[in-house]
Amino acid sequence: MLGLKCMVAPIEVVNAGYDSDVITVPAADNVVRLLPPLNISEDEIAEAVNRLDAAATAVAKAAA
Repeated sequence: MLGLKCMVAPIEVVNAGYDSDVITVPAADNVVRLLPPLNISEDEIAEAVNRLDAAATAVAKAAA
């Protein structure tokens, strides 16, 4: 399990993640959780990072 500290409400990141085809779970006031499988490949990790980047970019644009 991984936690990403957010500068915006976690639900905004979760919703942007859905739009980018990545599932996250809100946790606490400023954290989203990622639950990757134990057998994830490096290619899948790279794809997840790209999708998270797209979600973060969308949230940043919406906040601006």
